[in-house]
Amino acid sequence: MNKQRTVLPEKIIMKDSGCIKQFEMWQQEEWCIEGDGEGTYLNFYIPTVFDVDKAFGLHVNTDENDDYINVYLNWYPYADRVELVVCYMAPDADEAYSVEMDDEQIAELKAVLPEICKAAYGATPCELWSKENEHLSEG
Repeated sequence: MNKQRTVLPEKIIMKDSGCIKQFEMWQQEEWCIEGDGEGTYLNFYIPTVFDVDKAFGLHVNTDENDDYINVYLNWYPYADRVELVVCYMAPDADEAYSVEMDDEQIAELKAVLPEICKAAYGATPCELWSKENEHLSEG
């Protein structure tokens, strides 16, 4: 069988906002702080328990290929901004893409973030950020 790699568009567009309500975080998946200064952000793994093909218009994890995606949600505490990053994983190459969302999708993602974060980690992103800052200032 000849496996073809799915060709991704230059920008990934969120095609189905309904997936946002299905987002969750898992306690066993660690979150981390990346970047520095005003570009600092909290990075969370979003398990793909939703239909990624429908959400992003991709063709992954099918009988024709062994490709899959990882989804990450970044929250920038200084700007209170969110972004999604899709990492397309294939046997021959890995690529990362920012997800383009409209204002309504961004607002919905910002509304869902505190509740899924609190369910997984017992704290909202703001609380995690505050605790981390306290810990850094003590050390």
